[in-house]
Amino acid sequence: MAIITTVTGDLDPAKLGPTSVHEHVLHDLTFYHHALFKYPLEPDKARLAESKLTIDKLAISKRDQFLIKDALRLDEEDVAVAELKDFKSHGGDCIVDVTVPGMGRDVTALKRIAEEAEINLVAATGWYVSISHPSYVKEKSADELAAIMVTELTQGIEGTGIRAGVIKCAVGGVTGDPDAPLADYAIHPDEEKVLRAGVRAQKATNTAMTLHPCIFRRDCHAYVDVLENEGADLDRFWMSHMSATYPELDVDYCRSLMDRGVSISFDNFGYEKYSQVTGGTNLTDKERVNALVELCGSGYDGSIMLAQDNGQKDRLKAYGGDGYSHVLQNIVPQLRRRGVTEAQIHNMLVENPRRMLAR
Repeated sequence: MAIITTVTGDLDPAKLGPTSVHEHVLHDLTFYHHALFKYPLEPDKARLAESKLTIDKLAISKRDQFLIKDALRLDEEDVAVAELKDFKSHGGDCIVDVTVPGMGRDVTALKRIAEEAEINLVAATGWYVSISHPSYVKEKSADELAAIMVTELTQGIEGTGIRAGVIKCAVGGVTGDPDAPLADYAIHPDEEKVLRAGVRAQKATNTAMTLHPCIFRRDCHAYVDVLENEGADLDRFWMSHMSATYPELDVDYCRSLMDRGVSISFDNFGYEKYSQVTGGTNLTDKERVNALVELCGSGYDGSIMLAQDNGQKDRLKAYGGDGYSHVLQNIVPQLRRRGVTEAQIHNMLVENPRRMLAR
């Protein structure tokens, strides 16, 4: 019998409703601050870096998105509960939290939040980009890392008994050297090791797997090559952040990946900040909607899922952002007006996540 593994227990896939497949409920991205800012900071920047995010600092956090360290943390359970209740009030049913070790993962807190918000929450196993890796990732082999993931998927995370329901891997391109923030490599050796370990864990547990790709280059086919080399189940894999590819959203690139048998997610709706890494503004929701309409018009809705990738405080409604309901509240109505059918919307929000997450 197939089940979806949530932090509060097994869920019958038939009961899954609208799902946001790439989010963060509790999260810590402060490693990016240290990777991108050269110390010592100027006095004014140093004060901002250590300050609390407040409404009057929102413009600063959008202009210098990695400066205020508090803006890079989601660490308030009461705020998380309120934001997820808001998601539910707009028809949302399930959040896939792809926070992994090195990013502030706390599954016992996730369970408390899920119970209070009365929402389905799926936790992740795996690791993020190399600059966030705990030290043991470099020391262990791919098989040893796979064994950790298998334990977290089948027995529980760090002795809690709370099981992960999805595998998350990542490649980055950010070196950790503020003088050279973008790397030349398509994939760091430790990131490739994690990716291969993820495939091995997927094969052992029949679990969905996603990859955070480097958005600054068109390298995703190289990552799919690694997946195929390891014998991954591509039907249970999706490429995240295909709505964030810098400097433009390449629809043909998206098609070419889906034509290889993988799914993708447009999971950056609402993310329109200036980026110190790229030296430009991220893509707009208008560009994302235009691309999604074109792909749905070509019949690719069976391989696309949606989300916002909320991972910073100013993305939350409590801090002036769009929250977790943005896709349901603001993007879906635009898709309807642009001719995307109800069946296609249902595929992207329900049927595709159901197929992906059911184990």
